[in-house]
Amino acid sequence: MKSIHIVICFLLLSIAPYTVYAIPGPGIPKFDFGIQAGANFGKLQGDAWQQNMQPGFTGGLFLGVRMKKIGVQAEAMITGYKYSTTSTVGLGDFSSTNLEIPVLLQYKLFPYFWLQVGPQYSAYLTKNEIGNPSSASIFNNTFSGVIGLEIKTPLKFNIGVRYILGLTDVNNVSNDLPGAWQQRSVQVHLGFRFM
Repeated sequence: MKSIHIVICFLLLSIAPYTVYAIPGPGIPKFDFGIQAGANFGKLQGDAWQQNMQPGFTGGLFLGVRMKKIGVQAEAMITGYKYSTTSTVGLGDFSSTNLEIPVLLQYKLFPYFWLQVGPQYSAYLTKNEIGNPSSASIFNNTFSGVIGLEIKTPLKFNIGVRYILGLTDVNNVSNDLPGAWQQRSVQVHLGFRFM
């Protein structure tokens, strides 16, 4: 009787690795790690700011894991912005360099096409005033919502576009310039996956 149990255990252990592929499910996890860079078009939405989007840069690293239809991707991006004021209180321009950390839920729409949605944390690294816009009036830390579409090609290249909607009111001088100021940006990028 004991030998039968040993044989059954041996058979089960022998076929176990093959049954994983036979069971329908999300599949084997695929890890992504790489770099990406592109263009950023941003503005501050508010009465004191010009409403045309101004060009900047974006670039950094991404790390993600995805199954057959869903995944998660985190990024660390350095992004440049330029803002122009229209108010006489803070007449002038300033530029900033931000650290942006989006964490994106991914859903596969079509072969190679992935919808990306999630939150983003941003912090100012540098501010460069041009004129006297009082850039100290901008909060240092912000939260945003991100929605985008990315193409993950079989050649390990990623091509993406996303819209970033600021959720934080960054107006720190509301007594002088009332109203909410919120960041808006559109980004396009090209990436390469090492994994």
